[in-house]
This record gives sequence, C-alpha cells and structure tokens, in this order.
Amino acid sequence: MNDAVPQYRLFAPWAEAPLAFTCLCLAVITLIWKTAGLGFLPGWEDMFGGVGSQYPRRVEPMAPAWKVGYLMMYGVLGTIATIASVLVTCRRGSLSSPAGLAVSTWARILGGFHVLIGIHHTLWAATSGTWGHLTLDQFDVPGLYVVGGIAGCATGLHGLRLLRTRSVDPAYRIVRSKVAVDGASLLTFVSVLIFFPMNALGLPRNALLERVAWSLVFVGPAVWLLLDAVISRTPRTLAVEG
Repeated sequence: MNDAVPQYRLFAPWAEAPLAFTCLCLAVITLIWKTAGLGFLPGWEDMFGGVGSQYPRRVEPMAPAWKVGYLMMYGVLGTIATIASVLVTCRRGSLSSPAGLAVSTWARILGGFHVLIGIHHTLWAATSGTWGHLTLDQFDVPGLYVVGGIAGCATGLHGLRLLRTRSVDPAYRIVRSKVAVDGASLLTFVSVLIFFPMNALGLPRNALLERVAWSLVFVGPAVWLLLDAVISRTPRTLAVEG
C-alpha cells in the first residue's frame, strides 16, 4: 500500500500563534490611539509631533481625509484583519489538511487587508513619502524608500495569495503567508518600541539611534520576507510503501 506523504518546509511556523496574538494587540492599541487617544501615556504623543518629530509629517496639520484614512486602515481594518488571523490560528486543522470554508474566508479577509497595506506602502515609497505625508528625509538613510517599496510589494503579493485562498487549499499555504505578513507587520513597530520608552523616561533625542530605528523598520520586514522566500518550499508528494 502506498501513502502520499506531503513533504514541505515553512519559515518560522512556530511563530504563527505569537505573531497573530501580538499583531491583534497592536491593532487594538492603534484603534484606541486613533479614537480615544493615548495622550495619558507619558512620551507617546511626543513621537508624533509633526514636522521634524520622530514620526515626521511632510505637512502639518494633516488633512482630515488622511486622518480618517489612517483610522480606517490601521485601526478598524487592521483590527478586523488581525482577528481573522487569530481565528485562522485557532480554528485550522493540521498543516496538510484542507483549509475549509471558514478558515479560507478568514484568510481572504487577512489577505485583502495586506493587499491594501502593500499598495499603500509601495505608493509611499514610490513618491518618497508624499503619499501618506510621512517623510523620512531628515534621517538620511540611503535606499530607505527602495527597501520600503520592495517590502511593500512582497507584502502585497503574500496578501494576494491569502486573498485567493480556496477552501480545498492545504492549511500550510495559509500559514506560510500569514507568518510572512504578520512578522513583517510586527517589525514595523520597532521604532515605537525604541522611541516610546526613551520619551517616557525623558531621555534626549539621539539622531544616530533614530536613524538606526528607522533603518530597522524597513530592513527588518525585508529580511523577514527574504528568509521566507529562501526557506519556504513548495511541498512535494513522496510515495511511501506501508
């Protein structure tokens, strides 16, 4: 008797659940920040002080349409997408089993969000920060917009894979792209994890540290997505006699 045994490799499958739940927490924090505000946290608003701040805007004040757009994209849609990611993690079967209708639907929700994010980040990079009104010229990091554009395109492609998920597709295909986009999303928060504690402790701004932080925001996701491309493989089916 011959059994078809799928053989495959995935990049960081162990990170699926931690990434899903962490990204959900970050999305909820973003939603609270964009609605009720987080001004009660010492040093939080110092990061977003407009032109010349740690998150420098090209123009100040930002147009209301952009404020609503960021609320909807990162706050509302981000929360919905990360809930879908958590549901996939909690409800899916084994990696080789079919996704099923519910899991494939949640995967498509997550994928649609990351297609949108990928397009947004690619447009931001292509316009050197004009789109989105976030300019990083003051940090003088060579190739930053290029790396950001590459990462944006890669994120969008993984989102497209998730968006095209069918109920008969094996779960490993969803897990691969989910780990890729969730990991890239988390790494874009590196700058917040550096700036917020510094501001809360009242430490003076450091130009070199801010340059390194913003470099990590773009290099980190690019490296994460590259590792996925190198390590993850299309499964092969081997015949094993039993």
